[in-house]
Amino acid sequence: MSEGEPASIALYGSLMRGLGAMTELGVGDGLVYVSPAVIPGELFDLGSYPGLRWASDESDGSGKLGEVGEVIGELYSILDAEVLTQLDAFEGVDTFAGDPAVTGF
Repeated sequence: MSEGEPASIALYGSLMRGLGAMTELGVGDGLVYVSPAVIPGELFDLGSYPGLRWASDESDGSGKLGEVGEVIGELYSILDAEVLTQLDAFEGVDTFAGDPAVTGF
């Protein structure tokens, strides 16, 4: 993370306050709740957990964006970058490592 403004992350599902995962992971001290969040995108059933495909700013060639849903979540400031490693492990990010179509990275 760079100096200045803290990085932010939007979380949804069991990672939201009061739903248990944050306590289970022990990441609460590394995050500060900022506000509710609305994430443009869709949730998909990936078996034992949902996956979020966020809306792209790419059009279908018509110049108009496709219709997208909204996922309700929470916005947090990141105080400790180690939280990202813990969240990646919880989310199984390295399961899809190197595939930007899946992870977005």
